[in-house]
Amino acid sequence: MVTCNDGAGICAAAAPEGWIGPVILYLGADPEPACPSSMRNSALHANADLGAADPAQCSCSCDVIGTTCTGSYTLQKFSEMGCASGTCGAPSQPMELGTCYSYIQVTCSQIDTAPVVAWYANINATSNASCSALDNSVVPPAPTWATTVLGCGSLSLGPGGCSAGDVCVDQPGSPFSQGACVFQRGDQPCPAGRYTERTLVFGGMDDTRACTSCSCNGPTGGSCQGSITMKSGAGCTGTTLGTGSVPGCVDKPLGSGYVIATANTVGATCQPNGGAPMGSVTPTEPTTVCCTP
Repeated sequence: MVTCNDGAGICAAAAPEGWIGPVILYLGADPEPACPSSMRNSALHANADLGAADPAQCSCSCDVIGTTCTGSYTLQKFSEMGCASGTCGAPSQPMELGTCYSYIQVTCSQIDTAPVVAWYANINATSNASCSALDNSVVPPAPTWATTVLGCGSLSLGPGGCSAGDVCVDQPGSPFSQGACVFQRGDQPCPAGRYTERTLVFGGMDDTRACTSCSCNGPTGGSCQGSITMKSGAGCTGTTLGTGSVPGCVDKPLGSGYVIATANTVGATCQPNGGAPMGSVTPTEPTTVCCTP
């Protein structure tokens, strides 16, 4: 390697057509240093050695929502509590869930004067439940570059005693590498001549990591279950006279009153779909740097 400027520089070929330089190069893990006064033009800012990128952490789940049931119920009369025996008469006409009805003390029939002391509530209802997808996915932070790249040049490089066609490139020492480099945007082969040591550096990255969208199947395994309440006042207000499950047996007060039943979906589950990792991180804006050995 021929030196120049009293040993402070080296003789390097002028940049081939289409290439920029010569420059001196810094490649390191630290933030880029300032260009030295002899090569004060910062001509190249780039990065190299992109770290590994973890895939997106994908997770989908589902909530069961809208769990009310709509429909009707009937009351079967019993003359004995517990509804194990003593059934009598026909069931009531269908009664709408959520509607308040009045009732009076009755007997099993015109012939059988045993008082009705229990009802068995049967339900005929449709669930309004649906599934809502929840996306619990997390995309990890973008990876980091291991190497910072800086190319410093000068607009007034002279021959400095070098052969024709060469220029004198200052060699300031650490943290700059020794030698001279030229560069060109894109992923290119090195030009013919002395610039043979090729390094590909990058100006940015494209992070497409994500998760496929979350969705849910319809709810399965649910049933409509609820409660029946007997009240003392019109509109199902006032004192609570009794309660029970729907479907199920409920003790009926001996007096008159008002009754209302409601139902909700229980036991429904939703199966999530989606939530698969996709995408990757790739370096972008390549620049080819070719240096002297």
